[in-house]
Amino acid sequence: MAGGTPITEWTSGDRLVGDDARALLREQIEEHSAGLHAALAKFDPQSAFSSLFETIRAIEEFINLPCFGLNEPWLWEALLDLPLDVTRAPRRFRVVHHHIVYQFGAAFAQRFTTLMAQTMAIGVSFTMLRIETTRGAFGTVNSAIDYFQSRRRHLVSLLYTLPDAAKGREPVPVIDTLNQFLPLVELNGATLTGLYQKAMLAEVFPDFALHVMGDGFYGSHDYAVLDGLHLEPERTTIVDMQALDPEILEGAGLKPVSPSRLFSVAELRNDIRLMEAAYAEFDLAGSDFRFAAAFVRHIADLAEDDYWVRLSRRKFDRVADALRLPQALRQALVHRPGTYTENTNSYAPLIELDGQLAGSVALLSRFLYNWRNVCLYKIRRYQIRSGFIFEQAVSAELEEQGFTLTGIKRINHKEFDVVTTRGGIIFNVQCKNNLVDITKIEANVRLFARYNRARSASYERALRKEEKREDLLRTKLGLDRVEHLVVSRFPVASENPRIIPYSRIGDVRRIASAITKSH
Repeated sequence: MAGGTPITEWTSGDRLVGDDARALLREQIEEHSAGLHAALAKFDPQSAFSSLFETIRAIEEFINLPCFGLNEPWLWEALLDLPLDVTRAPRRFRVVHHHIVYQFGAAFAQRFTTLMAQTMAIGVSFTMLRIETTRGAFGTVNSAIDYFQSRRRHLVSLLYTLPDAAKGREPVPVIDTLNQFLPLVELNGATLTGLYQKAMLAEVFPDFALHVMGDGFYGSHDYAVLDGLHLEPERTTIVDMQALDPEILEGAGLKPVSPSRLFSVAELRNDIRLMEAAYAEFDLAGSDFRFAAAFVRHIADLAEDDYWVRLSRRKFDRVADALRLPQALRQALVHRPGTYTENTNSYAPLIELDGQLAGSVALLSRFLYNWRNVCLYKIRRYQIRSGFIFEQAVSAELEEQGFTLTGIKRINHKEFDVVTTRGGIIFNVQCKNNLVDITKIEANVRLFARYNRARSASYERALRKEEKREDLLRTKLGLDRVEHLVVSRFPVASENPRIIPYSRIGDVRRIASAITKSH
């Protein structure tokens, strides 16, 4: 950990537990939060906000370019392998740059090259500062994409924080944006997230300890929150629904989008069509989602450069009144001032600065996907159905890792989720889709920890219950050994290796092998 107050009361090699560990975590949370807000205070709010917003656009384009913008495999590979120091591969950079200009235009290419220059410079700075969390992050475009994916939530949180925290006159030129803000994200923002997670783990595990190393420390336990693409868990994703029904895309009635745009109003409208089609069996379009969709469709007409959305607060109120938006939705659409920590859990697509609201196509899409979950999670049928969809997703992942699906769902009126075999062993997998709101960690660490303990205890009981009926599986499959696992869609902190968060679904084969060898 870096960026906080030096840990002067402790020396390298010390091990902190109990109240000492919790006290140190509280102190560091306060110091990092105060330090971040103090650092933002010197900036001119308009300049800082504008430059950061523009840079976030460039980062979103940078992340999505290889996945959605390039159709030629050779060009895709050339881009990912491209060194950020273009002097090491000038010819390759010229080829890639030529194709980007040809397909996306000069303005897009300028944002791309400006971001590459900024990223290379900040990479050199982080190396000189020996910031371990960024080691290897700035060698190639591919490694930088992965880094920015892991930090974009923090960059957006910083954007939310600026209008209220920035009170000075220091301007921020676009070319200097990462140099000014990325150290705050890395040393304070991302660290705050880690500190809150450690504070929660300190409440969950009686033997939790902090091990001091130099001027930092690390925890004895981890909490796997995000998946491999640094995305937060949700009960069912669009990908899950498309796997369930490959014809969803055809039924959605998607309209053509310009190949010269990675983000556009047309794509935003298609996002709405796709969500409504994918969740039609739960009547998403008839829920409160319809109000959000109507609002986004309306203000999309105001977009500038097919991306930016700007309107006055008065204009927003008129549109909201005309569309009869529910009060909860009105409040969710416009960001309310808060601390950086509070802002990490905001999805508001519009940010107010000096009476004007600013947003983007990307923020509107992000909001819609979250509001879709807000609406769906209230529908009882969806809660039940999503459990079966999750079982199918787990089955597909296990089959990919070499587990043989047996198709068993019921024996003697006893129900099972996913029963597999591998290496002559039965692996009986329970799929738990219980909602765990990870945003509550920062809001109330102790309450979240209490809920986590309850959920973990519930899964432990479920494992013991399965042990009592494993003879049913032995008899049915003619195999002697049965191992039981729980895969939880939402992360649960547990020391039991048999309780596996879905974010680690790719490790099930390794985990199963370790369990097999230890028993």
